[in-house]
Amino acid sequence: MGASGLTNKDLSFSAGTTIDPKIKVVRQSPGKVTVNGTSSLGASIQAGAFATSGAVNFG
Repeated sequence: MGASGLTNKDLSFSAGTTIDPKIKVVRQSPGKVTVNGTSSLGASIQAGAFATSGAVNFG
């Protein structure tokens, strides 16, 4: 099972965002990815910039 996405816009994840590590997720964006608050992202994220305001775990 998997998902992928490509966007030219900035992406933002809110606090408590969880992406199940059993699902393969690939996100690509030349823009900025922001994660606000503690999150668990079982994903691959490729971005022009990355910012967090809390603990972020990548699986």
